[in-house]
Amino acid sequence: MGAKSPLTTGGVQLIRQMNRRAVLDLIRTQGPIGQPEIARLTSLTPATVLSIIAELEEEGLVVEERSPTAAGERRAGRPARLYAFNVSHGFVIGVDISTDEVEALLTNLAIQVLARATAAADGTREGILRAVLTTIQEVIERAGVERKQVLGIGLAMRGLADIETGEVVWHPQWPLEGWPLVPLVSEATGLPAALINNARGMALAEHHFGVARDLPNVVYLNVGRGIGAGLVLGGQLYLGGDGWAGEVGHTTVDEDGPRCACGNYGCLEALAANPAIVRRALKGVRQGAQTALDPDHVTVEAIVALAQGGDSFARSLVEQTGRYVGVGVANLVNLLNPNAVVIGGLITEAGDLFFEAVRHAVQVRALQRPARSVRILPTNFGRDASAIGAATLALLRAGILN
Repeated sequence: MGAKSPLTTGGVQLIRQMNRRAVLDLIRTQGPIGQPEIARLTSLTPATVLSIIAELEEEGLVVEERSPTAAGERRAGRPARLYAFNVSHGFVIGVDISTDEVEALLTNLAIQVLARATAAADGTREGILRAVLTTIQEVIERAGVERKQVLGIGLAMRGLADIETGEVVWHPQWPLEGWPLVPLVSEATGLPAALINNARGMALAEHHFGVARDLPNVVYLNVGRGIGAGLVLGGQLYLGGDGWAGEVGHTTVDEDGPRCACGNYGCLEALAANPAIVRRALKGVRQGAQTALDPDHVTVEAIVALAQGGDSFARSLVEQTGRYVGVGVANLVNLLNPNAVVIGGLITEAGDLFFEAVRHAVQVRALQRPARSVRILPTNFGRDASAIGAATLALLRAGILN
């Protein structure tokens, strides 16, 4: 008999890898769970399941537990063997590269934060890299883990990244085009790394761990200095033909609106991003609005705090922003029919005041049936959302997530 062809060998290896991921994902999400239940849910043979479990146990990703009461798995008084995901088998680091600082989080395999560190970022390539490497080293030291236990590093930032090469393709503020950030970080740390747009990373985090966990079609809308969306469609991150999918901040909401940084007029970003909120607030204060806002210290945080305290002008700013965002969400609902739209950013900390305005706009402007079914939710990751998204990317690259 001749040797197996590379195609046949490759096919077997691919099937084995897919089966392994299915078993690991089931143990991770539903464990402790027994081998018969895993076989039933995956449609794999008991022998295949036991072989994969043995491999995962040897690697330390799965640990055995014993329970005398497991349904359908107790025989002759012998405790059933249950298998659980070992969240402390390794760790990942998520790094958020924002406008003025870099924040790194070190998490276990269940994305629970064990250490954090921040450093100032000056917008230069050297300064950003220095801040990234400093915070990575600090979280490893603060968590008290060995570098070899870190499975990978995820990096998240605004703009567009080439996920395959790890280069920055475009950044809205800094001249970083063509910068090979991932190779530089990997070389300096000796660890695998990956780079993603922050909103896309947030979408992955919500899909795998957050309020939209396991929903197949999820939009994450990040309302910050700019506005961008991450799209998980059919359970997979959607990038578009050239990687530009999700630039919802540059869809037109009001054709007679203010000029956007992209050159267009009336973009969602020009009306509802943080700088636009601050501009509206300053304009109102100068025109004599009755408010406790200090014209010398107008920030979104200050507006949200006053709105929560009952300041009518601040409340009107939050509601108006919610209406603008709602128009953008209505467009997404009509176009994509997502199961959920998760929204994050400082303005969302206003809570129901903001979200009720968003939901009302969606009900008025979106088609009735998709508007009724979509869930519009705040992120449960708060200000850590971008770094958690980066950590989620690291888990995907390490083969921990399916």
